[in-house]
Amino acid sequence: MMKAMRRLARTAPGPLAVRGIVFFAAAAGIWIAAPTAFVSLRFLLPILISAAMPALLPNSRVVGATMVFIVGLWMVATLAFGEPATPGRTFLAACALYLTHSAATLAAMLPHDAIVDNQVIIRWAGRTAMVIGSSGVVTIVVVVAAPGLTPTTSIFALLGGLAVVVGLVAVLARSAGIRRR
Repeated sequence: MMKAMRRLARTAPGPLAVRGIVFFAAAAGIWIAAPTAFVSLRFLLPILISAAMPALLPNSRVVGATMVFIVGLWMVATLAFGEPATPGRTFLAACALYLTHSAATLAAMLPHDAIVDNQVIIRWAGRTAMVIGSSGVVTIVVVVAAPGLTPTTSIFALLGGLAVVVGLVAVLARSAGIRRR
């Protein structure tokens, strides 16, 4: 217990802020994905406890389990409770999932007592904002363009969307410095 208290006392602001982002992204994801029957103040404590686990253990399987839990909640809300899978709700849940994963990855790499240069956080935030913004643009284009297409062109919309995703992944991989060997 004392070891945990000493470790907590030595925690630096940078890693603490990143873990806070993990916590808030996971909490938002659970809140957004949960059926509306379960989203109330009486379920706030279980939601906060579930969101705290990946923030406390970012380099464990808890992060993946929390993300699977969020997806499962979204599926239960959509399939069992008959809630509509609106583009806004789906996009927000996807953003929370990505932010949880991305921030947990960064938090796992940072020792709790590391002094982090603010440029590390700024660059990470910029890349994350670029991915979420690009996803938003693609979502808007698909939501606006898809209803105008006739049913016979749906395969073209699917292939076009796939091409856009492949292009975005290629651009993001190149900007992140990932190279083929």
